[in-house]
Amino acid sequence: MTPRQGNRDLHDEVALHETQIEPLIERLIGESSLFRGIDRNALGRLLQQVGHRLHLRPGEDLITEGDTADAIYFVESGGLEVRKHSEQGQDSHRIGYTPAGAVVGEVALLDRGKRSATIRALEDSVVLALRIGDMERTASEVLSPATQMRLNLAR
Repeated sequence: MTPRQGNRDLHDEVALHETQIEPLIERLIGESSLFRGIDRNALGRLLQQVGHRLHLRPGEDLITEGDTADAIYFVESGGLEVRKHSEQGQDSHRIGYTPAGAVVGEVALLDRGKRSATIRALEDSVVLALRIGDMERTASEVLSPATQMRLNLAR
């Protein structure tokens, strides 16, 4: 389930503007090992075609435990908490914190299974969303065969 499905129409999703791409490339390459080694121009084209920015308010869920893993997210600003349900499946409890600069949900590149935890905004936060299906459809157009192979090896 994506953040806009069901009863969770909680945050705004906006396509990236051309002027936002270059600074974002710098941050992605500098702060996330997932994006290092990808050609800057190709990454820019990929972001232009499939990148969306999400604005979360405190208490809003970006990812809900048990949902289908369909996207990865780069935390641009703010802070998110990682929550996990107890063994009994009742209440969830905080198991971690995700600061700006972190990538969340990258397991979706490997396995489109169910999300293993809930990711919730602790403060006003902005994340870059990259839907895996969109990336796969676009990758052959913008990424070199070597970069595509690297992403496939990650999978």
